[in-house]
Amino acid sequence: TIVGAGLPALTYGVIVGLPDDSHETLTELEGAIKGLCESLKTMSPKLRFVVVPYAIRPLPGTPMSREIQSQGLMRFEDTAIVGGFWTACANTLHINYEKVSDWQERLMAIGDPMTQW
Repeated sequence: TIVGAGLPALTYGVIVGLPDDSHETLTELEGAIKGLCESLKTMSPKLRFVVVPYAIRPLPGTPMSREIQSQGLMRFEDTAIVGGFWTACANTLHINYEKVSDWQERLMAIGDPMTQW
């Protein structure tokens, strides 16, 4: 509705690196985001659609942090790394943190580059 009303730009944020994320689930996510982008651009060809894929940020003391640590998925303890959305700091049950980072880049390539903002 808001895109049809002429919204000029839309930032679509997603979180990747959750414990159950795998190449298969992230491929499904990628397809869904591409489909959404195509649909919205069909409605409003001038729409700037930017995908912002954040890595899971397991804040100390939260249930998510405890879950990731209990599963042995945390790769870094440095709060400068753990506290940043752009740096993957944990493996998933299926892929390592480096692949999570690769997925961030892959998903960010959908839609318009952030530099157009």
